[in-house]
Amino acid sequence: MSVMSGQGSAASYRIWRIEDISADRARQEQAFSRLQFIITYLDNAPAGFFSTLSDGHVDYINATLAQWLGIDIAENGSLSLRDVLGDSGARLVSGIEARPGDTLLEAAQDAGVALSAVCGGVGVCSDCRVRVLQGAVSPLNAVEQEMLSAADLAGGLRLACQTEIVCETPVVVDVPPDSLSAAQRSQVEGEEIPLAVAPAIQAYDLSADPPSVDDLRGDWERVTGLPAGEWRVSAPVLAGLPGTLRGHGWRMRMVALGRDVVRFLPPETTPLGFAVDVGTTGLAAYLVDLLTGATVGIAGATNPQIAYGEDVMARLTLCARDPEGLPRLQKAIIGGLNDLLREVCAQAGVSPRCVVDAVRVGNTAMHHLLLGLPVEQLGSAPYVPAVSSAMRTPARALGLDLSLIHISDPTRPY
Repeated sequence: MSVMSGQGSAASYRIWRIEDISADRARQEQAFSRLQFIITYLDNAPAGFFSTLSDGHVDYINATLAQWLGIDIAENGSLSLRDVLGDSGARLVSGIEARPGDTLLEAAQDAGVALSAVCGGVGVCSDCRVRVLQGAVSPLNAVEQEMLSAADLAGGLRLACQTEIVCETPVVVDVPPDSLSAAQRSQVEGEEIPLAVAPAIQAYDLSADPPSVDDLRGDWERVTGLPAGEWRVSAPVLAGLPGTLRGHGWRMRMVALGRDVVRFLPPETTPLGFAVDVGTTGLAAYLVDLLTGATVGIAGATNPQIAYGEDVMARLTLCARDPEGLPRLQKAIIGGLNDLLREVCAQAGVSPRCVVDAVRVGNTAMHHLLLGLPVEQLGSAPYVPAVSSAMRTPARALGLDLSLIHISDPTRPY
């Protein structure tokens, strides 16, 4: 309906025009209904969908994929490629910016490509053969001419550990299948032996009084039913309290280690533990119900550090000759453990946020590489570790998507 006003010579006048827009509204409603149907279908289709912004943040993930990955969309308002694809997958999709002077082997390792390098990249095994399809790289050197056969050279093969990127133009590399590390098959199944459940953490079911104009205390101060005593809660842990309380009727389950609060979970959520055996070539991970002791998820994988050397001594040698060797190896194992964590949580249909404790076992070298401890002294007699007793450390300080991790005392032989 529209109105027009004006002034005539004799008197003022107003003209009204009335139009039936029922059909337009019906078409709009029909279009909206179709759009809503499509969204609902995509959300619950038997396939996973997600989209990201240019910075890698996920702006849409359908309910099917979120369920497969154990992601609670309501509690994870900010997801990244890493949350969906894992560390190695996110690196491959995002691409790697290699610097001039980096070798192709270093670039492949940063990209999560398991390029075989039994010798640790010193040029004596000739396993890391690749073919440069595009881009500027360094010319053949004496090591390559000695290690590669005439047929390899004629076929354009290079040693990735000897070939350096010389400028910032894109480099495209073909990796032959036999240059990739063979996947390791881990034996992770076995017979479970009944054990008494005695977790290090304790769970407390609590509630809080809703705020009001007469009660402006903080959420933590309004929690009721809290056992008497001094409780320590850090800012990163406390950040999860407001959303948990408001999303679950002012009720929550608090998980603590002694008097240290570890995490706030939705009420009646089962606290889970993550146990992992970090071997030189393989990883074995288990997700455990900390209330019953039942194993609810099992997964195995190749230790991603194998791309830097298939044995312990090759990795120790890398750390000794390259200042960036230790950070690279630590980053690789952290990424592998985060991927395993997401895999076992997806098996159990739970969010990784439910994992409140973890334990790791392994040999001395794997122990030090995970924690980022110096390893030079492990490569020469009398092979003394930086620490030989069990320890507990905040897992997030290492880059793990966990609260705490217990590190067993390292096994001396390696």
